[in-house]
Amino acid sequence: GAWVDEADFIYADGSGSAPFTLRLVDVEVVTMTEGLKLVSLCLSLVGLIVCFVLAVMVWVYREKTEIRISQPKFLYTILLTCSLRLFVVLFLLLDSSTPYLNEMLDEICLAKVYTYYLALTIRYTALMIKLRMLNIALSSSRE
Repeated sequence: GAWVDEADFIYADGSGSAPFTLRLVDVEVVTMTEGLKLVSLCLSLVGLIVCFVLAVMVWVYREKTEIRISQPKFLYTILLTCSLRLFVVLFLLLDSSTPYLNEMLDEICLAKVYTYYLALTIRYTALMIKLRMLNIALSSSRE
């Protein structure tokens, strides 16, 4: 194996000469308006507070018939996934106009995607388990 001369290299266009250099194009960065960010932040925080209050209510009234029938673990799981989805909305509020976060935007974007799909996976897993338990209960009552 000897080194190959640069002139012998064949580029993707089939020629031996290097392609022209690409010019930089100005891209307009579109960010959310401050009003939309404020409304989204308020709604997300209200939603997180409601999820917390509902979780406390489920814990306080866990001995009531309605809560026991609804299975508190299932209710907690649904509330957890609602909270995770609201955190995703909070992640959406962070963009390049947010001060002090420009270095972390890639990590925040990854966290947003993983949190979103984690919430979906947990929610649908809980729903499938609940449906399976209902199926078992109904099939055993028929026998």
